[in-house]
Amino acid sequence: MKRTSPILAAGLLTVLWFTTGECQAANVDETPTYPAAVLTKPYAPVLGDMIALNTSELLTALRANTDPPTVAIFDRDAEKVAVCVYGTRGTLDAGKKTLDLVREKMRILSPMIGYAYHVTLKTEGFGYIYFSNDKELVRWEDGKYTVASE
Repeated sequence: MKRTSPILAAGLLTVLWFTTGECQAANVDETPTYPAAVLTKPYAPVLGDMIALNTSELLTALRANTDPPTVAIFDRDAEKVAVCVYGTRGTLDAGKKTLDLVREKMRILSPMIGYAYHVTLKTEGFGYIYFSNDKELVRWEDGKYTVASE
């Protein structure tokens, strides 16, 4: 189980990279200027990274076949776990309804995830973003919805 977590995290980050449009915006002929990865270099994840990883695992494992793909990442700058939902419904109401369903699932899952790390997870530590057709449609943070600007 411990060996699959880093592999799953890498897979989730790859999905996020492709679906957010970052990868699609890059020119295929251009090579990124990132330094070469040193795979044996120590890396210290923070608690938010681990909670995001467990959130992704549980949302994926417990989702119904009708649920859209969902991934969670820890935003170190915002100090929040961002739960990203990749749906195909292009209306604002459908996006809000989907985020409400995911938030309801997280109300149930949060105590389970917190128990694993002996912490209490607060709703303020999570943000929810609904993407449709590779564009952000709406997000829910700090108790309110924000519609993405064009």
